[in-house]
Amino acid sequence: MATGNGAIHTKRPSVANRGQSHRSASDRLGKQTKELKKDLRDLGETAKHAAAEELGKLRANAGEYCEEKRNNVQHGIEQYIADRPLKTILIAAGVGLLFGRFWMRR
Repeated sequence: MATGNGAIHTKRPSVANRGQSHRSASDRLGKQTKELKKDLRDLGETAKHAAAEELGKLRANAGEYCEEKRNNVQHGIEQYIADRPLKTILIAAGVGLLFGRFWMRR
């Protein structure tokens, strides 16, 4: 309603109506909070499963990488031995002597 001075008056909800709308807003907020908790829980589970899946892939890749590098080192050692047999025998004998002397002192 407009008054002579240009102010507009609206009807205010009664105390009972305000309590009702307040309760329904609280109910909606509670319901939304429960839904949000459920959604966050679901999101956490999804993230956990995705992380576990990626970890499994990384483990498989790491195992393959280690195996490949081990084979490369083994091949390199075998190649060194094949290229320098006398030097390899002398190195092995020297290491054996050092271990033998160290072992005997204890």
